[in-house]
Amino acid sequence: MLSNVATHSGASRASLAVSKRGGNYVFAVEDNGSGFPNGPPCEGHYGLRIIEERAARLGGRIELESGEGLGTKVRLIFPHP
Repeated sequence: MLSNVATHSGASRASLAVSKRGGNYVFAVEDNGSGFPNGPPCEGHYGLRIIEERAARLGGRIELESGEGLGTKVRLIFPHP
């Protein structure tokens, strides 16, 4: 995810936080970049879809907050094994 921030966001700041909430591990990446609109990915831009698929294979999920010009926050949530 951090490589996506560096490649696509135009952010001047990014952070990674790891925590345990209840029975889940939460990995949160937040940036102050350009953000993006909700909806299907543009042709050739499938990074979030790939992240969703990988998380699902490991029993996890992602949560996403973003908007054009508002930065992005992505949380990967995995159950404690």
